[in-house]
Amino acid sequence: MRKNLLITLILGLYSPFVFPQFEQSKKISMIWELKKIEHYLESNNQTVEKSKEVFNKVLSYAIEGNSKAACIMGILYKDGIGCPIDYNKARVWFSFAYTAGSDKAAYSLGYLYLKGLGDVEQDYSKAIEWFEKSNYGMAIHWLSKCYYFGLGVEENKEKAITILRDNPIYNSQTLLKQWEEYEREGNKSLQNQIVETKESVRDQTLIINDVSNIKINLDSLYGEWKGSLYEMDFSGNEIMEVQPTTINFIKKDGEETLSLVNISIDNQQIKCPVLWDDNSFSLTNATIPMKKKFYDHPNEEVLEYEINYIALKPYNLNGNIFLIARLESWIKNWSEPGPPLIMVVHKDINIESVTDEPLRETPSITVSPNPFVEDILVTYQVQNSSEVSISLYDFYGRLKYSSSVIDEKQKGNYTLIIPGQNLIPGIYIIQIQIAGEKYSKQIIKK
Repeated sequence: MRKNLLITLILGLYSPFVFPQFEQSKKISMIWELKKIEHYLESNNQTVEKSKEVFNKVLSYAIEGNSKAACIMGILYKDGIGCPIDYNKARVWFSFAYTAGSDKAAYSLGYLYLKGLGDVEQDYSKAIEWFEKSNYGMAIHWLSKCYYFGLGVEENKEKAITILRDNPIYNSQTLLKQWEEYEREGNKSLQNQIVETKESVRDQTLIINDVSNIKINLDSLYGEWKGSLYEMDFSGNEIMEVQPTTINFIKKDGEETLSLVNISIDNQQIKCPVLWDDNSFSLTNATIPMKKKFYDHPNEEVLEYEINYIALKPYNLNGNIFLIARLESWIKNWSEPGPPLIMVVHKDINIESVTDEPLRETPSITVSPNPFVEDILVTYQVQNSSEVSISLYDFYGRLKYSSSVIDEKQKGNYTLIIPGQNLIPGIYIIQIQIAGEKYSKQIIKK
């Protein structure tokens, strides 16, 4: 009797009706485990031990052919969670996940090509191709940004905004509000500002692309250099944002070589020790916040750039000595390398390249606000009836504004408003000529 009961129990346990239930239960368990893992990856409570545990668990699921687990494996390798960062392995896992049916994996492949992370060669065409294959929200989001900024496609802001309106994810709706408000306020489009930027730095084309190797004389390096920081697009060919910047090279008393550097970007400063090595130096704990013109999430309005390495190169342009600094950075918010950053700075611009006579400072002239965002107010004093002309130059000596005629002014105080809304961020020189005498003021566009 007992023998027959045991046989019946065994047959029942291994019946064809039990196996599907077991497999279904296992599948549900895997789904919940992967959801918990996704929450863990989005949290700020990651630990080394837990991350290794997560890596091994996801790997076991991915080997079984689960597309979501395979995609998460790509994310783990991309961000270095539970393993060293390896963008090539990330690409392999994303490719496997895509063939297994993951829509997010197609987006992730596009993201790797968009930014050219690690040994994945930057390629806008491939990035857009992958974005267009995916219905994942962030793929649509980045496709919109490509159209807005003209990355790999012809710029089409209307199409970009339309794409965002039809994409309900939080990041897209956050960015959409900024774009719409920007256009509603009647500002020049960002791309027009970029065009203006390119024109203003036309003479820098040779500077930025110059590959000559000139030994830097450290004695000529010490002191403060002023200019602009150019954040390039992911290909390194287009200027995306411009920030006023200064860099001060310091040799401490008793030291034989460069020991400190003080960097200011848009009024945010860092001061840290450096390790100098043949026209370049490494930095430690050099993290500086940089506010972004547009952002996808309120938590990313300000990004933390950790500057790790700076390579320097001097350049002589029309008698003015410029210093080109290429920065390697890491964006802490995203756990990935920053875009190409290039500083073009100078110590003392040769003002004679702007005018035929040297300019001199005078307390009778004030410019405000400094730094400015939109209009510039120039207040000046005329001692006697005099002819007055006012001009604005960028720090390369190119004329950006000039009063149309030379006015005859009686004794008194006067104010002129110079429109500055469409000027790019950077350093400018205001030249005022009163009774044949030339004066100057320096001002920064924020």
